[in-house]
Amino acid sequence: TTHRFDDDMSTQTGTAVRKARTLPSATARHAAYLGLGLLGVSLCGAGVGQPIVPPVWSHTRSPRGWVYKGEQRKYHTLEPAGNMKPGKVPVIVAFHGNGADAAAFALQLPVLVAEAKKRGYIMVFPEGVQKEGSTLRCKERSWNAGSCCDEAVLNDVDDVGFTHAVLDDLLGRFPQVDPSRIYITGSSNGGSMAIRMACEMPERLAAVGPEIGSLEAVDGNRCAARCEPESDGIYEMCEWDERAPGCSASEFLQTLPGVFSCHRLKEYPTPMLLFNGNLDPFSNISGLIERPIKPGNASTYSSTFPSMETAIVGLRTATGCANHATTISFQNGTKKNSTTCTTYPVGAGCAANFTYCLSDAGHRWYGSTYDQYRLCLWEGYSEEECDPISDLETYGPNTMSISVAYQLLDFFDAHRRQ
Repeated sequence: TTHRFDDDMSTQTGTAVRKARTLPSATARHAAYLGLGLLGVSLCGAGVGQPIVPPVWSHTRSPRGWVYKGEQRKYHTLEPAGNMKPGKVPVIVAFHGNGADAAAFALQLPVLVAEAKKRGYIMVFPEGVQKEGSTLRCKERSWNAGSCCDEAVLNDVDDVGFTHAVLDDLLGRFPQVDPSRIYITGSSNGGSMAIRMACEMPERLAAVGPEIGSLEAVDGNRCAARCEPESDGIYEMCEWDERAPGCSASEFLQTLPGVFSCHRLKEYPTPMLLFNGNLDPFSNISGLIERPIKPGNASTYSSTFPSMETAIVGLRTATGCANHATTISFQNGTKKNSTTCTTYPVGAGCAANFTYCLSDAGHRWYGSTYDQYRLCLWEGYSEEECDPISDLETYGPNTMSISVAYQLLDFFDAHRRQ
């Protein structure tokens, strides 16, 4: 793995240690994938304190026949400059987080957007479905990644089908695209969506790079333990108990009620580069289950997330990776602010490269900073929701010990669908 990062921190020896986590506060219900948490992750393209400038899309397209509650579903592109040779251009599909939209996500990824353009990628930003009645500029959009989030899950939206339609439309309109070099990334709810796409359409993908996402392939309600009610009196937050029957890393994908299947990864092994933070209160480092105290209400739903250690074992097993085939492929940082990446390489028990990076960080896009307050207000959220101090307390710190943007692009550059 290429060692590229945005700071001058020294390399730290030893492996990263998973921190103990506490359950999120009741005020952050479903904030595991709330766009606000993702807003504090990267540079908006303007200096701190300067006005937010929306992205200028190269094109905006709408796959035929995809309408949700009166709104035509769409995706946007950011394209490299100059002539694009037919059949030669790679594509990165980027899924935004819950409660956000494509424009906000593009603004959160200035390094990825700029570097992808230099390397000749078309970046594709699909829009999740809008929250009914939302008055915010972003329309509080969401994806159905399995058990989260919000509008998309409550209405069982077919986001897998929509993604297929986006790729079909893109390939039909852009003969320059190389169909063997289609990649997917996303953050939070979008990261979970990227994992779902790796499981459900691996035959179309060259590699995936989810960030602070989770594997939501099963209903894990039977794994709930040590539940605590939230202050709203509607939901409770529980830990995922791997000692409960069928809930262990080796069993959960085979024994728990399925939401979607990852079995096709055996037939189409897909390289994966995953990022998570051991200080993230929300994205499943230790696993969590959030569910209604009284089930049966059509406006509530259960979100069940195994720990990332459990999810990684499940994904590795689905891909056919041996437990012993590991190497530390990246280390950087200082004590309590470091990242370690572990790789299960091809030819040593794996049919495709599988790399997992764990950082001393929270629910962020690692390796970037930005004016979170102004972008949050631009999205349409309130002063209280955008307060940087409470945001840091709720979502945890960032880290500059790794640049997700550069690592993703180096990983994508190295892989092509066979």
